[in-house]
Amino acid sequence: MLSICGLIQAASTNVKDMVLEYKRSPNGSFTATIRNHHAAAATAYVAEAYFDSGAGREQRTAFGGDALGHLDGGGIEVQPGDHNMGYSLPPGAAATSTGFSAAIYADGYTEGNEDVVSMLLSGRERSYEDLKELIPALDKLAHNQMGQEELMKILDRMMARDREDGKELDEMVARSGLRYQFFMGAVPSQAIERLQTSAGAGMAADFRAWLKKLETSKPSLK
Repeated sequence: MLSICGLIQAASTNVKDMVLEYKRSPNGSFTATIRNHHAAAATAYVAEAYFDSGAGREQRTAFGGDALGHLDGGGIEVQPGDHNMGYSLPPGAAATSTGFSAAIYADGYTEGNEDVVSMLLSGRERSYEDLKELIPALDKLAHNQMGQEELMKILDRMMARDREDGKELDEMVARSGLRYQFFMGAVPSQAIERLQTSAGAGMAADFRAWLKKLETSKPSLK
C-alpha cells in the first residue's frame, strides 16, 4: 500500500523477520530497502514485489540469492537493521505489495516457502561439492601441473552437470518465477570468469576460503 509519504510496505505471509519497502527517492522513483529484524544476518533470501506500471496490469519483480553462492558474497548478505539495496522499480511504477518468499540467516534459522528454502540450500550444497572437486585442480594449476585448457574442460563438464541436475529438479518441483537452475553452477561459472579476467592468479586460495565459509555455514550442510 502506498502512503502519502511515499512509503510502501506489506507484511509477508512467508517471512516475518525481514521487511521489504520501496521508498521514493529524490528523482521520484521507488528504491528497495530491506529491514532485517532478526538477530543475525540474512545470508540468503528471495525478495518479491508486485507493482503497477501504469498500464493497468500488475507485474512482479524479484531480487536476492545466496551470499554463500558467490566468491565475494555478491552484495547479498543483509545485516540486522535497515539497508538500501539499490534496486528500483521501473519509472512511473508503484509497488502494490512486497515481501519475501524465503530467508536463511547466519544462525541457521530459516523461514518462508519450503520449496524456495530448499532451492537456496540445494544451490549452497552444490557449491560445496563443486568446490571440493575443483580445488585439487586449482592446486595443480597453481603448481604448473595442469594447464588452463585442461581446467576449462573440467569446468565445462561441471557446468553441464549442474545445469542438467537443476533442470531435473525443476521438472519435479513447480515454482512460478523461480528455478533450481538459478542456484546451480555458481562455482564453475565464477571460476571460468576468474580465469578469463585474471588468468587464475590466486584462485586456489580464494576458492579454498569460499569452501571454508560453506563448511562453517548454518544450517549445516549435509
